Amino acid sequence: MYIVYKAQGEQSHQAYYAYTEGNTVDDARKTFLSHASVRSDEMSGDYRLFHLNNKDPNLITFDILETFEDEVSAYIYRNMLRTICHNTVTGTSTWPTRVAQQIKQSRPPKKAKKKKIIQQLKTARQAWANGKWSKNIISGLIDLYDRDDIVYDLDNLTPNEFELKYSI
Repeated sequence: MYIVYKAQGEQSHQAYYAYTEGNTVDDARKTFLSHASVRSDEMSGDYRLFHLNNKDPNLITFDILETFEDEVSAYIYRNMLRTICHNTVTGTSTWPTRVAQQIKQSRPPKKAKKKKIIQQLKTARQAWANGKWSKNIISGLIDLYDRDDIVYDLDNLTPNEFELKYSI
């Protein structure tokens, strides 16, 4: 289970949004303090909030905002909060490697989806309408071959037959 939490400093009145494995405020506090106290990167949000509050953990309050079963959902929610909050000490960030891999495995790339859709189409015209070929390619074929033949073949050939016939 993952929790999305908000750490807010009493002195700075700024917020830091993060997520961690766990389900209690204590889990959020431990994660935040373990990261903030060892980092030396001044651009890191947890480091900045910790130092803005004189490195005093008692000046930082923690609130659990939401719980999620998966890390991807927690990460997306955390980034959304960082985007809409005007007093956050950090902005959005790129996917951590392990999250990116999870997304890649769970969601096939758009090209693969598009290719699968195009393979299921019955006519070359349907494939063209779904982006298999650009208008320039079809216009180029019309310049090289009889227009009526191209129009007929778009309606009567499969996408693969059309490609083989016109070598595209």
